[in-house]
Amino acid sequence: MHFEVIDHSEYVDEGPEQLRGNLLEENDQYTIRAKVVLIGDSGVGKSTIFSRFTQRYSLQSPCQIGQHFSPTTTPQFASKQLSLPRLGGHQVVFNMWDTPGLPAYQMLSRIYLADATLVMQVFDLSNRDTFTQLKTLQLQPNCMHVLVGNKSDLHREVSPEEAEQKAREIGAQVYVECTCKREESIYGLFTRVGSEIPDERERQKIRAGIVKVPQFQRQRGLLIGYRRGSAPPPQMKLREWFNGES
Repeated sequence: MHFEVIDHSEYVDEGPEQLRGNLLEENDQYTIRAKVVLIGDSGVGKSTIFSRFTQRYSLQSPCQIGQHFSPTTTPQFASKQLSLPRLGGHQVVFNMWDTPGLPAYQMLSRIYLADATLVMQVFDLSNRDTFTQLKTLQLQPNCMHVLVGNKSDLHREVSPEEAEQKAREIGAQVYVECTCKREESIYGLFTRVGSEIPDERERQKIRAGIVKVPQFQRQRGLLIGYRRGSAPPPQMKLREWFNGES
């Protein structure tokens, strides 16, 4: 399985000078800042997702995906901002944390979940052990939980149906698959999920118990599911993409 090419007009990668000069001064209420934490076993590809997104490797770059693997032992931070047409061109600032997956460091990794806006729990579709070891996370009520099946370009040991069921079991609102070998797959992941992150006013309602995260996601049309073999075309709604509707 691989993701089809997404129209790159779907996102705009703007620099900090333009952000400071044009956005924060005038439309700060439309800038969503999200703390995003990548968590999962060692070797599932968290750091590659992190680097592919935040450093924007080109498909022609010498990024050796899956080669010379060295496990992460200390949390890594980077910030990335996208302008999303689905939000009227407003900005989402992703404050990204890549956490260690080795057992000796997993307790440290969970500290970073405390005030997360979005948690991406990653497993390797080609390694069933990383799937069977998935567990429910202790997250704040206003935290969005996404289960990510990575390495969809490899021979899979986990079916989409199994992964979707696992997402429900562990309380994830979304299941999605990606491959780090395709830049548009990673950007498709973040542009679609980023469009559904609650803004501060919505998070306040969630914290106050006025609305719960699953209710919020249903209101936005964000449901667990997938569309096999493709990423969502720009004109498709999230609900249509995740439900596999045409």
